[in-house]
Amino acid sequence: MKKWWSLVIEVDNDLALKIYIKARATPKVVAAFAERREFDKILIYSKQVCCISLTAVGYSPDYLFLLQRILRSDPQGAVNFALMMSQMEGGCPVDYNTITDLFLQAQATAFLLDVLKPNLPEHAHLQTKVLEINLVTFPNVADAILANRMFSHYDRPRISQHCEKAGLYVRALQHYSELPDIKRVILLVNLRGNLQIIVQLGVESCIKIFEQFKSYEGLYFFLGSYLSSSEDPDVHFKYIEAAAKTGQIKEVERVTQESNFYDAEKTKNFLMEAKLPDARPLINVCDRFGFVPDLTHYLYTNNMLRYIEGYVQKVNPGNAPLVVGQLLDDECPEDFIKGLILSVRSLLPVEPLVDECEKRNRLCLLTQFLEHLVSEGSQDVHFIIGDGTNMYDFTYVENVAHAHVCAERALASDGSASKRVVGEVI
Repeated sequence: MKKWWSLVIEVDNDLALKIYIKARATPKVVAAFAERREFDKILIYSKQVCCISLTAVGYSPDYLFLLQRILRSDPQGAVNFALMMSQMEGGCPVDYNTITDLFLQAQATAFLLDVLKPNLPEHAHLQTKVLEINLVTFPNVADAILANRMFSHYDRPRISQHCEKAGLYVRALQHYSELPDIKRVILLVNLRGNLQIIVQLGVESCIKIFEQFKSYEGLYFFLGSYLSSSEDPDVHFKYIEAAAKTGQIKEVERVTQESNFYDAEKTKNFLMEAKLPDARPLINVCDRFGFVPDLTHYLYTNNMLRYIEGYVQKVNPGNAPLVVGQLLDDECPEDFIKGLILSVRSLLPVEPLVDECEKRNRLCLLTQFLEHLVSEGSQDVHFIIGDGTNMYDFTYVENVAHAHVCAERALASDGSASKRVVGEVI
């Protein structure tokens, strides 16, 4: 019904007013009369006698609010309305002192806005004064002054408190710099109110406010309630960044694992620069988006070998060949690489591992690993020389050389080993 009324008033004000009166939507009737500058009808309507022959409605408006509203757009109309109120039966519903202060403040604002146009530092007190006056009596005027950036030298902490009291939460957020104040303003409004603030100010502007004061806890708190409804890569990255800078490592780990919207390259570079004590967030990013060599290099050069072992053994054994290749490029000790390979055993893809080692002329590293595969009954024809029944087979030359060395040692031993190997296929 409300949406229907809104459509009607856009087309026909008179018809809308009749609908409001018929529906007894009293606040809308009063607002409509004020909009039409029919102030006398407001008084008549409020005295329970409608000018278009409707029954009594029993409503008493907020006369002070109406006077303030009229004064903003029609100063002379406000004077007339005040005079009408002064002649009401039972006396004026608003104290004369209050009405006087209201008019004086409006005149003072007009004067001060004119003389303060140069925006000089020596006028800081007057800038604060005019903002205070309007935040109390005419919040929309104060909002316009702040939006147009007319003043630069006023007392920001003092005005931030007035903005909060006046319900101008966007302006309050723009002025507060302390995290408890920022949190309080966000919590003051319900979920719907928060969304209105975001729409008014813009998420990007909110982020800039927090970053301007390096309030990463505030940014983490703010984006945490907005993340699930956003697909903006920058929002997801900023949340990861804020969580990392405030020590929320578990949350960084969760988002890097679950989110599909952050910029992987940018996030990887940030996490490497941040040097978090826990490498699992970085492992998540690099494993999901194919940065395994970069991950390996980072972990090795930062002496985080246990994370290399954990990644290969528990997270993704299939990427072990890439890890080994990068470790070889980083001149990692062979003992560590051999131990890493043996710790994975049958879970490790053999051919990619051989390819990585062969490209670097380091196939000899795999001797012990391949021997373990044979002892475990592997039938991979690429790495076991046949028993002579095959017409041909494929192997790597280093394996052949190593086999010859083993055979020579056994045959030259003059012991039981030499007797066992004589005539055997090597």
